[in-house]
Amino acid sequence: MEYRLLGSSGCAVSALALGTLTFGNETDQATSFSQLDRFTEAEGTLVDSADVYADGRAEEIIGRWLAAGRADVSLSCWPPRAGSPPMRARTGTGCPASICRWPGRRRCAG
Repeated sequence: MEYRLLGSSGCAVSALALGTLTFGNETDQATSFSQLDRFTEAEGTLVDSADVYADGRAEEIIGRWLAAGRADVSLSCWPPRAGSPPMRARTGTGCPASICRWPGRRRCAG
């Protein structure tokens, strides 16, 4: 796997990312876990999600996978968008609320 620095964060992440748009809708938890396992076995480290993916269920699945100690990954999330679900209105922002759903999250030195 090829790795690249993520901006000026000091974080080296895999050049390929795993998108999780279908987690919690078309892709059930067991299959999502299998995809995450396969991705990290191939030395992938960058997982993309957003609180609008399956109304937050995608992030909940990722959170359970991380809580099980399966791997150490870097997570990306999307900023708030106009017309997004009410959760964004309650929290005021998307990313901080998203990060709270990911126990065992890894932060990069920056």
